[in-house]
Amino acid sequence: MRRSIKKFFTISTIAFVILYPCLFMYFQNADEAKLIDALPAFEKFLALAIVVFIICIIFMKNTGKAVLASDVILFILTNFNVFLSKVDHVIGRKKIIVILFFIIIMFMILVKKKIRSEQNICMLIGIYFLVLIAMNFFVALPTICSKLNYQKVENSENIEYVSEEKPNVYFFICDEYAGVEGLERYYNYDNRVFLKHIEENGFNISTTSHNYESCSTTVNIPNLLNLEYVASPDELEANNLKYMKNPKLYQIFKTNGYKINLINHTQFLDEDGCNVIATSDVVDTISTYILQKSIFQLIKDYKAEQIETSTDTQYYVSDLKNILNTMQTCYKMVDKEKPTLTIGYVSCPHPPFVIDEEGGAVDYRNTSNWADKSLYLNQLKYVNACMENAVDGILQNDRNAIIIIQSDHGVRYPYHMMECYGTPEYDATIETPYMQNILNCVYYQGKEMDIEGKSGINTLRIVLNEIFMTNYEMLDNPEKYLYQYK
Repeated sequence: MRRSIKKFFTISTIAFVILYPCLFMYFQNADEAKLIDALPAFEKFLALAIVVFIICIIFMKNTGKAVLASDVILFILTNFNVFLSKVDHVIGRKKIIVILFFIIIMFMILVKKKIRSEQNICMLIGIYFLVLIAMNFFVALPTICSKLNYQKVENSENIEYVSEEKPNVYFFICDEYAGVEGLERYYNYDNRVFLKHIEENGFNISTTSHNYESCSTTVNIPNLLNLEYVASPDELEANNLKYMKNPKLYQIFKTNGYKINLINHTQFLDEDGCNVIATSDVVDTISTYILQKSIFQLIKDYKAEQIETSTDTQYYVSDLKNILNTMQTCYKMVDKEKPTLTIGYVSCPHPPFVIDEEGGAVDYRNTSNWADKSLYLNQLKYVNACMENAVDGILQNDRNAIIIIQSDHGVRYPYHMMECYGTPEYDATIETPYMQNILNCVYYQGKEMDIEGKSGINTLRIVLNEIFMTNYEMLDNPEKYLYQYK
């Protein structure tokens, strides 16, 4: 009986080895991810494990030795791209691949001819991975419990609408779109050509607006959609993201008889009770990042090199252009029977850098290349062109509309350069205000509106006070958050 249990545990170590990277990634991202998101990666690892074990059992002709060899080989293959990325710049990718596979073959020969206590070694491997899984589970447990105990945040505020005419409202959010100050500091770029175009169409523009609470999307957008500082950079993301559910902005407009149309890139906005006119079919999950660390990324890179582009990049470009195209034509989709609030979120010019200023795809290898400043600027220019078309389309068809164009935060260039390229740590006291400098523009039926220097939240409060004749007070800016990562 004990031998059967020991043999079963020995074979089970293969499962522990391929489970660990999946569970590790889930536990690290438990605030946002679901466990089922890791299933596609696990399925691929399981298929890989079956193939590796069959090869090993044929070569070893011994179950214990085949399991031991499989454990080690699978650990290498599931982390293959991690090993590769550490040293490929030193001696070259192809040489590293040859060396690693030579090591694997020599290890298999060693196990077959020299190892005599393979079951005990497998037991130690199994215990090691079980301990790692348990440790990561207990670290993630508070976050998992927070999600399980989550209850939708509801606001009971009801607003009486007193105006007879209800205008259509458009609220566009462009992720990581830098304000004038940030663009001039980090890119020496003058964005006033775009700003002048929309200003000539009656927009009020603030060049000195900042969202002081954070440079994080998962903090700033929940705050924008709730018109107050409900989310904090000091909280778990899971606690901040709960405020995305049925936020106050949705409730205010629904209470006042509005239909809500959503343009929802990366499926970031809550879609419940809304009319989704565009959403993302391509959304990265934790499986994406698990597989990126494994041998499967090497296979994908090889295929991409053969066709000189990445399939993932092609999908992302198509998805991004669909979102931006919908923003340009969303005025055609308003309800004819009731007023419509259209909220459009696009994760651009935020990376990945996939598109040039003309809308063409760029080299897939540059998706995270912050060192080439043209990549971010070209995406920003493409967004500018799309926003110009969206504004022109709306105003040609509905001069009585209200249009708000904002970003959640500015460009985080110093941080990305430090994180990706090892540049010296930046002075957060100096750089954070530039990274928090946002795009902030409002068209209110051609009327002048003083939004200069106002945060995104206070700008929305000013607009709502005008639309609904409410009396939202201006909120004090929170203490400036210094954008440094641990």
